[in-house]
Amino acid sequence: MSIFSHLMTGLRDLAYARSVPHTDLRRRLTTTVVLTVFIDIAATALMLLVEREHPSSDIHTLWDAFYFTTTQMTTLSSPMANPVTGVGQLIVLALDVYAITIVSTLAGMFGAFFYHRSDERRAREKTRGITAGN
Repeated sequence: MSIFSHLMTGLRDLAYARSVPHTDLRRRLTTTVVLTVFIDIAATALMLLVEREHPSSDIHTLWDAFYFTTTQMTTLSSPMANPVTGVGQLIVLALDVYAITIVSTLAGMFGAFFYHRSDERRAREKTRGITAGN
């Protein structure tokens, strides 16, 4: 089986929740994505609100605020200048802490998923071995 077809099978199994670990991973990923989108939208609105009137800020439009918050969450930096207001700086700090936490959480989710999948595989092999031995 090629790597691509193996990947597609895994994604299909995840989409259809073919096992308990797939169901758990799908639920956790969905929750994480929804929460992250909500935080991105809320941070965009807050950044626009606190930064747009400041003359030395790079955030003056909704797009500027969205671009800044999204790049900040995905790379912990942005090509735009850092916020100039105290509230804007606190928002960026909170976004950075959230982004680091989410990346760590995602790593844990996938680690738990692969651990449980290998646990299932070992249990199946043990059952087959007992059945074959009888």
